[in-house]
Amino acid sequence: MRHNHKPPVPAPAPAKPEHPEVPIAFKAALTVPETAEIMSIGTTSVRQLIKANKLKVVRVGTAIIIARAEIERFLAAEAGATVPPSKEIQTLMAIAHARAAVAVSQQANARLNEVLADYKAEKAKIAN
Repeated sequence: MRHNHKPPVPAPAPAKPEHPEVPIAFKAALTVPETAEIMSIGTTSVRQLIKANKLKVVRVGTAIIIARAEIERFLAAEAGATVPPSKEIQTLMAIAHARAAVAVSQQANARLNEVLADYKAEKAKIAN
């Protein structure tokens, strides 16, 4: 006696959540093909620049990530110019300078208070 049983059909895999594609113009970190597209060169040329250490990258596993700022730095250096720091870097630099100034000011204020205390102590000795 034969049974016509069909094997159970596996459930479909859950769909991966879809992330909207971010345009290259808004990406801070790019892949080799995206870098090639931005620089209007081939991926082989990008890889040669990386191999020659002319273009700095971050490696994550087998992925090669190139920061947009690094591309701008490279292009400016090749053109003989310097790239001004981005607004974010300028802001971080300003905060660091302000913090350093506050620290120096606090140290100077503490030293002035020590000198003032010494002066008052000497003045009190002389008065007695």
